[in-house]
Amino acid sequence: MYWVRDSSRSSVDNPNIVRREVSKQFRNKKKAYLNAKIEEHETNSMIKNIRDLYRGMNDSKKGYQLITNIVKDENGDLVADTYSTAVEYTWG
Repeated sequence: MYWVRDSSRSSVDNPNIVRREVSKQFRNKKKAYLNAKIEEHETNSMIKNIRDLYRGMNDSKKGYQLITNIVKDENGDLVADTYSTAVEYTWG
């Protein structure tokens, strides 16, 4: 971390340049992802695959939603973390 010790102007700009480049990469990846989704919707529309078209459109409108895995342990209690009780839980 040489730029932290040196307080010259060129070393102060370095973290800002890195942050800008990373932000630009994330914007480009997001744009590429959205363009791929739009193309997928267009192909579903062209081949008359209406179910997948509307499913994709609804997923796009809802945005990202966290999915939790809820299981019951041997006492019948709901457990949200499957990894902590994976060894103790018996199927059946």
